[in-house]
Amino acid sequence: MPATAGQTALTSNASIKNDLNYLLYKPADYDISGTTYPLVVWLHGGDQGGRDVEKVRTSGLPK
Repeated sequence: MPATAGQTALTSNASIKNDLNYLLYKPADYDISGTTYPLVVWLHGGDQGGRDVEKVRTSGLPK
């Protein structure tokens, strides 16, 4: 059975008002290179939750 079996694409219309703290990394030549880069979303572990985004630096990308 394929891994996609039973999956359905849906769109949410929920609106959640929240400030999100995040770290953004772009290669040095990102704005001028014209190169296409992938989007990588790294979901941190539970002990790095909360409002202190600096906790993520210790184990997040680009580590």
